[in-house]
Amino acid sequence: MAAYDWAAARGDGRIVVQGYSLGAAVALYVASQRDVAAVVLDAPFARMCEQMRRASYLPACRLPMVQKWDSLAVASKVTAPVLIQHGTQDQLIPISDGRRLASALIDAGALVAFEPSVGANHNTLPTTRGHQAKIEVFLAEVLSN
Repeated sequence: MAAYDWAAARGDGRIVVQGYSLGAAVALYVASQRDVAAVVLDAPFARMCEQMRRASYLPACRLPMVQKWDSLAVASKVTAPVLIQHGTQDQLIPISDGRRLASALIDAGALVAFEPSVGANHNTLPTTRGHQAKIEVFLAEVLSN
């Protein structure tokens, strides 16, 4: 939030937040609390505690003091257009998480573009052919309004 506030105080343009994996949850949280022009999320998860449960088989979402990083919970507060890119072969965060998050954002009234990257996994998504081009096209469209 401090980084957003610093940039907003010094800039004269609209702010786009972008995040990858855990950073996607942070970017979405910022977008739920501040005025942003657009949001770009790569390989987002729906809820961190679900990731923890998948990795450890512990009921992490029910344990006290566990950081939830619940993107589904903040989705209803996001009003900016959102681009989600997710690898179809993501071995860490299932593409179903990205789809669930996209659905929650759409249900809340946000404009969402969901782009599956065929064959990309969690580590190769950012270097997948066309990845950057999809971001550029999305931003050109939403920032021209």
